[in-house]
Amino acid sequence: MKHTCQEFNESEFVPYSNELCRACQSESGKHESAWVIEADGSYWTGTHVDSRGFQQDVNEAVRFARFEDAEKVKHWLMPTLAFALKAVEHVWVDSAQ
Repeated sequence: MKHTCQEFNESEFVPYSNELCRACQSESGKHESAWVIEADGSYWTGTHVDSRGFQQDVNEAVRFARFEDAEKVKHWLMPTLAFALKAVEHVWVDSAQ
């Protein structure tokens, strides 16, 4: 799947809505959305619970179904880094069809 993204922070979050669907429909193909934990353009891969666990390739990130899940993991596993992390929603669009 080719990666494109729509990012929402907690204050802008709208549950999976027509706005997001219109963004996906602008490209042909099916789409998949998930929440990931981000820090300055890097994404948490789950390999470590410190800065070593982040990579710039969002395709390697741990994907969460809900915003709340990403937030809980961020605060539970990385409490000293949590202030610098954010849960963002990404959409992957398969345009190979």
